[in-house]
Amino acid sequence: MACAKEKLNEKTNDEETPIVKFGLDVHADQITVCRMLEGALPQPAQKMNPLKALSWIAGHVKEGFVVKSCYEAGPCGFWLHRALTAKGVGNVVVAPQRWDDRGKRVKTDKRDARELTDRLERFLRGNTNTFSLVRVPTPEQEEPRSLARQRGALLKERNRLHPARSFNDALARHQSAFLVVGGAVLVQIRPHFEGAVAAAAGRLVAGQGAAL
Repeated sequence: MACAKEKLNEKTNDEETPIVKFGLDVHADQITVCRMLEGALPQPAQKMNPLKALSWIAGHVKEGFVVKSCYEAGPCGFWLHRALTAKGVGNVVVAPQRWDDRGKRVKTDKRDARELTDRLERFLRGNTNTFSLVRVPTPEQEEPRSLARQRGALLKERNRLHPARSFNDALARHQSAFLVVGGAVLVQIRPHFEGAVAAAAGRLVAGQGAAL
């Protein structure tokens, strides 16, 4: 974590170089971006596709700004962190949490991006308690985790789109288990059942013979 903070704070001591901060709420198909210029309040957040967001943020580096950004760790992994740092952006990945401390506001992507920007500002000013940093794994370390995340995301999406199928799958599993257990019980009781029927039939025949 110390290394991540040191990298994030590189070049920020140059008072003549303006710093631009970005809070990013990341999803697979879009990134909600909130920008804060030096000495100003955060601007209204904008929703962009991932490539456009990356290009726009990196463009500030080309313009001579010192650029800092952060986003929450999540199912999208760490590709964005690597892409940002490769373009000269000082990015950190932070642990997910509820950003509304009082829990009174409705959670939205734009609100989360704004809160991340505010907290990034405080973090750069020395408040290391504003959020917790996540260690970024190497691509080799991330690959198994990425496969597991993708599978989990696909199952979650399938269940969201087809709740009946999810229910039927669960029902089928329980039915199969019941049939297996029921079949085992039937195999065990069948000899006793057949014996009882044979004995009853024998008593009936004997009773009829006595009546004759």
